[in-house]
Amino acid sequence: MKKLVFILCSLLLAAISAIAQEPVYSQYTMNQFLYNPAFAGAEGYTSYNLTARQQWLGKDNAPSTQAISAQMRVSKTSFISKSRSIKKRIKKRRPSGRVGVGAYIYNDQNGAIGRTGLEATYAYHLPVMDGQISFGVSLSGFQFRVNTNDLTFPDDQADPLVLKARENMWIADGSFGVYYTF
Repeated sequence: MKKLVFILCSLLLAAISAIAQEPVYSQYTMNQFLYNPAFAGAEGYTSYNLTARQQWLGKDNAPSTQAISAQMRVSKTSFISKSRSIKKRIKKRRPSGRVGVGAYIYNDQNGAIGRTGLEATYAYHLPVMDGQISFGVSLSGFQFRVNTNDLTFPDDQADPLVLKARENMWIADGSFGVYYTF
């Protein structure tokens, strides 16, 4: 029983620490694709977004995040009505393609720690009654870096383990998401 509690606590701690490394986007309501890969192409149109966040203006090494993203539905037909009469359209038109794709590039700097990465996304959308359920998967790679020159230590005694650590490393990551809209 003690092993089970220890394993659960370790997994919870690992999950919390992994979440702390994610970039912070304050405009997530304007670009939901940054948080959920299933959103790629969910609305049926192509979207290009530029996102920037700067905190603590005027302070050195203040947290800042920049991202540029694009996502679209791979459609068989266009949303543009080819009919001359508006009265002929009775029901709401849905995009005909079921596949959505997207990508984004980001840069996140938080004090001495920085991340720069690229993410590619594939999503599949299924019509369900009056709504749509979407499933998405993302693969990403990013460079994690620590500038040891910007670190401060108490009593001016540097930690030898920190100074010997690698300052740059490449990390692969992935995510999965589900999105339902009606």
